[in-house]
Amino acid sequence: MRIEPKFPLFKLPFLCIECALLKFHVFDLITFSFVSQKCKYAVKLVKKHCWKRINIYKDFNKISIKFLQDGDAWSCGWFFSLNGHRELFTRDIGFLSVNSDWINSKTYPFLSEDPQESAIRAIRYLTNCLNRPIYECRIFMDNLPVRYRDSLVPLMIHCEVFLLANDTVLENDEITEILKNLRVRGGLIINTPLNDNFDISQFQSERISFKTIGAASVTRSILFGLQQNEILVLNCIYSKIRAEDFVEFFDRWYNSEDRKFKNLLLKWKDAREPFDMNLLNAYEIHKYDSRRRAPAFGVSHRFRKKCEDGMDIMRKDGLWATILNTRECLYFHVWLEPFEDTTGRKTWLN
Repeated sequence: MRIEPKFPLFKLPFLCIECALLKFHVFDLITFSFVSQKCKYAVKLVKKHCWKRINIYKDFNKISIKFLQDGDAWSCGWFFSLNGHRELFTRDIGFLSVNSDWINSKTYPFLSEDPQESAIRAIRYLTNCLNRPIYECRIFMDNLPVRYRDSLVPLMIHCEVFLLANDTVLENDEITEILKNLRVRGGLIINTPLNDNFDISQFQSERISFKTIGAASVTRSILFGLQQNEILVLNCIYSKIRAEDFVEFFDRWYNSEDRKFKNLLLKWKDAREPFDMNLLNAYEIHKYDSRRRAPAFGVSHRFRKKCEDGMDIMRKDGLWATILNTRECLYFHVWLEPFEDTTGRKTWLN
């Protein structure tokens, strides 16, 4: 009888095991975790592997669980079809999803007749095994069946970034049903048209961004009702938000005691009138001083905006703010951190 030699992996110090696991591709790491509870626990203890984030995207035909490395690069993920196929796709090559039998055999316990239930099981396993939270969740509502719209949200209520996208106007209660339990730590991104009477201020996050379709719906009343400390409206309409509204928003902060608000960025889709400097006559304007503040401030969590040409204004409590006027945008930044470190961030060009 021939006996296969076995290497007693778990008799090694954990540091040696960790060094080996750090070389694993994420799929190999997960497959290793399926071997036994001891293997799963070893994977869970690995803290330095390059797979920093788990992102979830949901559209009309699939739920995608993507694994991201440092930055925004990703090369693989699990894809659950919403078209009735009981299978799991493990990676994308261009626009083609490729099925891998070897991982299907290992993930069979996740697969049920309901693809959404399969995805929920997988999300729970992966976040626990890889010891990584869900960083970003994106739900694309176009053509997404009603039964698939909000059932993943309970798993995502503590994600860092949540994006809701749709090409047409959703009913107020549809958006509320999806967003009502969210406690987004970072940013809420709206890329869907809003009804004029929709109260977006009921949803809490540190940052809110309106992009393209969503930004076109933002009016003065919506802007002034927002409670976030960082507000980005990208491609707003000048007939709905004007430069006068921007200055009035600044004036509200200037005459308040708010020490949390940080950024307002308005980027117009259409041509706007030249900024009237007379709107700032009520304030004492100072030029940039390198001893007072940094030459750039952070926009969102990924970008930096150079502002040596900005107009600095001091509030009565000594807190400084900068107003910056460019060809396409108006910026209002509060220097809560006068010398914020933006090293390594991409430069915002608008």
